[in-house]
Amino acid sequence: DEPMIGEVVTGLPAAKAGLKKGDRVVAVGDFKPTTWLDMAQAIAAKAGEGVKLTVQRGAEELSFDLKGELSDKDEAEALGTSQRYQIGIIVDGKIRSVGVGEAFMNASTEIVVLTKLTLFGIVRMISGNISPKNIRGPIFIFHKAGEFAEKGVYPLFRFMMFLSISLAVLNLLPV
Repeated sequence: DEPMIGEVVTGLPAAKAGLKKGDRVVAVGDFKPTTWLDMAQAIAAKAGEGVKLTVQRGAEELSFDLKGELSDKDEAEALGTSQRYQIGIIVDGKIRSVGVGEAFMNASTEIVVLTKLTLFGIVRMISGNISPKNIRGPIFIFHKAGEFAEKGVYPLFRFMMFLSISLAVLNLLPV
């Protein structure tokens, strides 16, 4: 995904500073990201102390100084950190047609990433770094599936893929 802002979360630093949907992030400090992941990692590394974002809006470039806000502790633990700062921007995920080869590579990469996240979460739960309160049941899963379904078919399929991979990993554990 390109470093294009798809949504700005109300009440968080990005919205307060004036960032808008459709802004393209051209620099995080001195770093010039080419993908959303590059940009997100650069922001995450400095969001707690403050970060300067340069965005392109139409023909003009604008600069914003942002300091991230601490996110929910349980959410940070689920992602494997004790603290997580957020500025309040969401990716502009565009769906595009690709060939069979590229689709296979993208799907393979996504499966590997989700499998690693699942295993990482299990290890952190066993070691006590993630609270067992994060273990949820079918009612929570149905509730989340409903939220993703409201966002569209693509988010629902991504959630179903995440759920399937998590269940596959858990079923392969010799417990």
